[in-house]
Amino acid sequence: LRTAIEATGYGVREVGKGATDEDAEAAAHRSEIRDLTRRLIFGAVVTAPVLYAAMVGDFIGERWVPDLLAKHWTQLVLITPVMFFTGWPIHRTGWLTLKHRGADMNTLVTIGTTAAFVYSLVVTVFPHALPPHLRDVSFEARGVLLPLTLLGRLLGVRRNAGAGGGGEG
Repeated sequence: LRTAIEATGYGVREVGKGATDEDAEAAAHRSEIRDLTRRLIFGAVVTAPVLYAAMVGDFIGERWVPDLLAKHWTQLVLITPVMFFTGWPIHRTGWLTLKHRGADMNTLVTIGTTAAFVYSLVVTVFPHALPPHLRDVSFEARGVLLPLTLLGRLLGVRRNAGAGGGGEG
């Protein structure tokens, strides 16, 4: 039963006697909060230059964007770790849910960010494979969407940790 539950992406917590169960649950919440916070900060910091390049370039003018930041390759290098490190908790749950023929917010974010990332990757690696009007990348959208989704998850975990009587919140 434990294996079947864990295969769906959920954890199994054994319920016993005494305060040790509450202590273990509080410790698990604190650990998850630290992990999500670390991923969120990393994603926000690494996304900031790419978001700057995209927004300033579109609204103020490309002369205000350093040449290095305007390059698709630079944006790919910066956003790839955001896609896979920051987005891992979302993608893991999203693919597991899809595998079990379900759908939730994680599935939607995973499919959308993966499709857009792959498209932007193709535009970057094989720019002449597409007509010129289809060569725009959207790396900044991946870099913003994943940390924002993770922020929602972090707030939910913090709320649950506070409601459980133990942990941060």
